[in-house]
Amino acid sequence: MEAIIRTENKTLFDALLHFLETLNITVEINEKSTVKEENTKKKGIDLNTFSFFQSMEASKGIKGSLSDVIIQERKEDYR
Repeated sequence: MEAIIRTENKTLFDALLHFLETLNITVEINEKSTVKEENTKKKGIDLNTFSFFQSMEASKGIKGSLSDVIIQERKEDYR
């Protein structure tokens, strides 16, 4: 099983990360920089979506990036 969770909310992100680690779930974190507007057309990103994320980041005072949390089921033998 694999799940990808994206959030701009740093508090929620930290709480979720801590919770998953207490369950001994492997967590891989990829931080992605916000895409510059001139690159959005090349990458096929909808400008409305891009603007929405920009305004969300500005309203929350977030100056960084969106983070992805990739959750992978542990492949351990529980015998």
